[in-house]
Amino acid sequence: MQEPSGKMFLFVSGLIYIIFGGISAIVGLLGILGGGVLAASGVAGLGGLAIVGSIGILVSAAFWIFTGIMGVMHKTNREKSQLCFVLGCIAGAFAIFSLFSNILTGLIACALAALYIIGALKNKGVMN
Repeated sequence: MQEPSGKMFLFVSGLIYIIFGGISAIVGLLGILGGGVLAASGVAGLGGLAIVGSIGILVSAAFWIFTGIMGVMHKTNREKSQLCFVLGCIAGAFAIFSLFSNILTGLIACALAALYIIGALKNKGVMN
């Protein structure tokens, strides 16, 4: 039987999900600690908000790690391809939501990148 053609896609993207999920988990834990420090220092409202936001980060980190592990574990298992497809669709929905909620930040980042590239090209003498 021939190996599934999508095995490398699942493996590489799964590893990236695991890495980003791990980084997000660390950020979420630090956010909870920081929120606790804020709450203890008398800024309870802001501390509580930081804790709630950090819990959201931890939940999404758990999802990314789970998705990554499933992709790496089942990269050659055709029977689990439906699970990976569903997880991919959920991840895509999260990404689209994130894109729309951060559209201004994304536009600014794109504009800055374009300006940076133009500056580099001008320094190289490629552009006038």
